[in-house]
Amino acid sequence: MNASRKHGKMRRITKLISIILIISMLIGNISIVNAATSYEDTAQTQGDISDTFTPSDPLEFMQDPAVDLPQMPPDLTENPLDPNSPALNAEQPNTDLQPPVPDNGSTDRYIVKYKPSKKDSFKNKMSAKVANGKALGLNKDSVDPSSIKNKNNGNKNNNAYTNNGKGKGSGTNKKSTLEANDWEVLTLTEKMLPSAFAVDIKASQADSDIEYIQPDYTLSLDSIDESIVPSDSTEAQTLSQINNETIDAPTTGDIIVAVIDTGMDINHNDLASYVDTADAWDFTQNTNEVYSSANPLEYAHGTHIAGTIANTARENGVTNIKILPLRVFNNGVAYTSDIMAAVDYAVENGATIINCSFGSAQENPALEEVIANSDALFVCAVGNNRRDLAESRSYPSCYDLPNIISVASVNSDGGFSYFSNYGANVVDITALGREVMSSLPENEHGTMTGTSMSAGYVTAVAAVVDAENNLTTDKLMSRLLDTADMLSNLQDKVSHGRRVNLVNAVNDIVQTNIIQNNPADDFDINGYQPTEDELFELYDASTVTQISAGEYHTIVLKSDGIVWAWGYNYYGQCGNGTIHSSESLVQVSGLNSVTAVAAGDCHSIALKNDGTVWAWGYNCCGQLGDGTTTNRTTPVQVIGLSGVTAVSAEGARSFALKSDGTVWAWGYNCYGQLGDGTTTNRTTPVQVTGLSGVTAIAAGTYHSVALKSDGKVWTWGSNYYGELGDGTTTNKTTPVQVTGLSGVTAIAAGTYHSVALKSDGAVWAWGMNYYGELGDGTTVQKTTPVQVSELSGVTAVVAGFYHSMALKSNGTVWAWGDNFYGELGDGTTVQKTTPVQVSGLSGVTAIATGDYHSVALKNDNTVWAWGDNSYSQLGVPSLKNSSIPVMSQTEPTPPPPSSIVKNITNGNDLVVICTLSNIITSFSGIVYKITYNPAQVDLVDFAAQTSILNVSVGIVPDTDLEIVSYSASTGILTFKVNKTIASGSMWSGVVTILRFKAKTTGSTTVSFDKT
Repeated sequence: MNASRKHGKMRRITKLISIILIISMLIGNISIVNAATSYEDTAQTQGDISDTFTPSDPLEFMQDPAVDLPQMPPDLTENPLDPNSPALNAEQPNTDLQPPVPDNGSTDRYIVKYKPSKKDSFKNKMSAKVANGKALGLNKDSVDPSSIKNKNNGNKNNNAYTNNGKGKGSGTNKKSTLEANDWEVLTLTEKMLPSAFAVDIKASQADSDIEYIQPDYTLSLDSIDESIVPSDSTEAQTLSQINNETIDAPTTGDIIVAVIDTGMDINHNDLASYVDTADAWDFTQNTNEVYSSANPLEYAHGTHIAGTIANTARENGVTNIKILPLRVFNNGVAYTSDIMAAVDYAVENGATIINCSFGSAQENPALEEVIANSDALFVCAVGNNRRDLAESRSYPSCYDLPNIISVASVNSDGGFSYFSNYGANVVDITALGREVMSSLPENEHGTMTGTSMSAGYVTAVAAVVDAENNLTTDKLMSRLLDTADMLSNLQDKVSHGRRVNLVNAVNDIVQTNIIQNNPADDFDINGYQPTEDELFELYDASTVTQISAGEYHTIVLKSDGIVWAWGYNYYGQCGNGTIHSSESLVQVSGLNSVTAVAAGDCHSIALKNDGTVWAWGYNCCGQLGDGTTTNRTTPVQVIGLSGVTAVSAEGARSFALKSDGTVWAWGYNCYGQLGDGTTTNRTTPVQVTGLSGVTAIAAGTYHSVALKSDGKVWTWGSNYYGELGDGTTTNKTTPVQVTGLSGVTAIAAGTYHSVALKSDGAVWAWGMNYYGELGDGTTVQKTTPVQVSELSGVTAVVAGFYHSMALKSNGTVWAWGDNFYGELGDGTTVQKTTPVQVSGLSGVTAIATGDYHSVALKNDNTVWAWGDNSYSQLGVPSLKNSSIPVMSQTEPTPPPPSSIVKNITNGNDLVVICTLSNIITSFSGIVYKITYNPAQVDLVDFAAQTSILNVSVGIVPDTDLEIVSYSASTGILTFKVNKTIASGSMWSGVVTILRFKAKTTGSTTVSFDKT
């Protein structure tokens, strides 16, 4: 722990007075700087921490948490396109098909610490609100004996905080914090905001019965990506290999290391002889079964960390380390109460080092108290949000406790990882966290990235050091910090620029010098941000290969494998590390070698050339596939996917098609749209049941579509409007075949309708048809496919929220359905029940649809868009909506002023450039007027861009200009531009260049207007 930290009680005092000390280190041409520091004498002992923690107000921690609520565009608040409106189907109003809505912070789970003998009093007073209370801890009395294997829960180690007689911390063996049984987890009769429940407690005078109460917060894992690779892979190195570390085998000690995590594959070959299988425990299911092969990816995170610990021990000849698997995470989420119980249980079973690769922005005082009253060393990941922890804390890593060591991530060359949280006065140490090779379930191996992996390695080093040296907690902490490398490039990211060093730590080689280090560039939140002009230069350096559109954002894949985005970004779906909507172009951070992209409503996914899948943005239902429900503003790798050939995303779901023809899905599953036979949301990929030989996939908002190699189509999920095409309106949780459809070559899925392209160039559709999105000339829904009217020669189809589009072989685009925002691109906002041609588009090679906007890629490498532009998703910030295509992401040209004032000198030339910004769709019938003061200047050349002086009425040679009238005495000239602009196109640029001769000295005004 940093010497500047204070313990828990003192921190609450310092909340009132904030003092920030900034120490600047100036390093000139000297390559080594003396920076000797010892922490052995300054680290606090466990005796400094009180056994009890009593806030001044028992209700102090019942504050409503900040939550991410969707921000709808103002002009959509009166949007008539409500899929749940009774107007869609007066006889069958559909009120259950609601997209996922973020929780407002209310909960029915609270942790309470009672005053002595006051439990019954409190519960009697609050009986109308409290459904039940459960003692916080293992709660052995409620354990089903059948769930226990090779275990006797009644015969536990009674000498808590000891291991073979070795006392930790200051040498005091403390009792369990939960042993006094004065804690409970309360379940209420209904969810309530903390502030509202606090009011009820106060009104019932029940606050006098408790020490304090808080919500039972949930925490998330701190890894950002995983991928399974063959176990004999040589593409990644272990941490020890990278650091070239090896030590002599230790001879003393017997160390128990608790890994509080997702559980783990305890049968993995790497973990043999290192895992304490007898005492393993799953706090989510109240059993000692901490692994299930039915869904191995659910346990990948904990297996990887355990593998790092075991492999590091094995590689260095250490055999006397036992890993205690404690499962608290289920589907990427863990409750505070379960983590507290796991800490208590770990200590009771002799754990002296506890790995905590998880975190939360909630301060969570109950968890802090349990950690504070433990003598174990807690190794805590700092998180992957790229934020300064001095300004925005992450817990438990930021608790001001002497038995916590906080860990950030560095790359293999010592460069700070772009994703890692940081803080020179907050973070203790770093370790490799980028593409770390370790164990994965089912005897696999693979790389994972995140501060979780960094914390796992520091835990491994601590265990190996302790096995060799048998240190107390404060001595072990000092050993790790004092012997760490101190890198020059990390000085502003972590205390003293530390990177853990196993060899130094084992041999107690204290470091006193700063090592000059110049790592490769990595994206950094404090790093250089390109200017708008530089971004356009980068963007224009390669061609566009694919386009995709989400609810209010657009993403583009370039030929160099880089992904770009613009539009709505409240959840980070533009992937540039911010949550600020991107009116202009942004590059997706930390992602390259991409071969395909797809956009969901508020998230995005990408397929890389190595067959892995990456995702970013909104993650309310696990649609990013990283095992959590934490939003990500930069890409994270989807867990366990390899060999992927295609991806699709819509709503809050994602899909991947693998090279073996199987389909995998994750995210929102309320209607069975993941196809795994359940309606359970998934934060990691699950295989769609019974599908093989698939060649294409399409995700609708609430249903899914797959095309098989035999030309037949299968669907699953919501079917209220017949969007599954099986002749029914019954939801399906596993795939069913679409009725009477064969010879299909392409598919698309909208919100409540589906579209298919057949090999003969005809298009068929089925499902909801309120806006004419089936294109058959009616507004009647269809539960089996009908042919889209008057459409042939089609090569591609896409579907938006309530509209559909087709690309024909001649490069034209056709659209039908809803048109409230002009998403059909025909120059109107009138819905169409049969296809209409998108205005002015030709040479199109690809199309895409968002919810209310449409996008096209032309053969000249330009991207065009039309429809809703509430968040600049069209790529033209100056527009609101457009019913005709406009060119996206043209380098911005500032609009010309209606008049310009210039300084002049008698006898000198004055040049004025007349420009038009990107707003001109037609010059037809427009006459422009130039006005100047003839007493101050003479117009000597109307079109100075040509070699001939010309101010005469008529056509100007070598230009598109025509002077309509001119009076030298009044200083007024009118002209036209005889330039044709294709329908639907836009034009911008220099109209003409005027050259004047000054007649006086001073200033003059020239105006440029339309008549």
